[in-house]
Amino acid sequence: MISEEFYYHDVKDYLNKAITTMIVGTPTDQRSQFFYNHHLEKKSGVLIRIDHDAQKDSVIINITDYISNEHRTYTGQPSTIIPYAFNLYRHHFETVMYDISSLSHQMTMFITKLLVTKYKPRRLFSSYVEPNSYLRQNRDGKYDLTEEILGIKPIPGFARRQRNKEKLLVFLGFEGSRLSNIIDNLNNITEVVPIIGSPSYNPRWFVESLWNNINSIKKSRDDSYIKKCSADSVFDAYKIIDEEMQLCDKESCVLAPFGSRAHSLACALYASHNKSTRLIYDNPIEINPRSTGIKLIKVYHLTQFITV
Repeated sequence: MISEEFYYHDVKDYLNKAITTMIVGTPTDQRSQFFYNHHLEKKSGVLIRIDHDAQKDSVIINITDYISNEHRTYTGQPSTIIPYAFNLYRHHFETVMYDISSLSHQMTMFITKLLVTKYKPRRLFSSYVEPNSYLRQNRDGKYDLTEEILGIKPIPGFARRQRNKEKLLVFLGFEGSRLSNIIDNLNNITEVVPIIGSPSYNPRWFVESLWNNINSIKKSRDDSYIKKCSADSVFDAYKIIDEEMQLCDKESCVLAPFGSRAHSLACALYASHNKSTRLIYDNPIEINPRSTGIKLIKVYHLTQFITV
């Protein structure tokens, strides 16, 4: 596997010319608005916006085709309406980029599976916009980024049979209660491997994530060890998953992406290529707006993950 991660300003000119279809999510803050606004101004190719309502398990898809100068809207359940919309526009899937900083975690993972295993564009990119800071903090000074957690249910395309004994590889973010809830609800977990994201430009976020999760980590197993991974690196996360999978039966390993969107993307890429790997998600409802400003923008070249 070749690590192909770039800063947006280094590949911007190429992407502006190459992208034929851009997929974005709901623009709720500056970072999630960036690529949506950029392509509204650019007015070329096809712009697909997917607004996801996790509580209703539904999406609204707005598609603007600047080539034929038409606009279409579709509404329905993600597992059926997104493939339907993609089928209509797959002839424009020459070079596709999707923005995971505006898409929900659930849609990031589902769309990844669709693109690398079914629609298979000639070239595939994903973008990630990191904010300057997160907005909501509670009285203890901890980040409060979730309204509620809907609970564990399969991501479309990733449903797998639960094993009697499973090893949990869990990517962690600021909210320590999420790991605790999973451990309390899954009685078949025999080992937990916590993986915490570490932004090189803000080491305080790593310390806060570790502090918020430490009690849950201790609760999971006395001998748990903590792994560290770059919070904005899809390829670093994928490498850690692959290394851990070599140490166990892949059918008994479970991926839980509770960290950054880059980590959710890595989990989806791995599970898309390893059909026996189970992926679970607790479906939090995110508070929006949840961040301010733009710190950096990264682009991941994912063409190598497209199945032949």
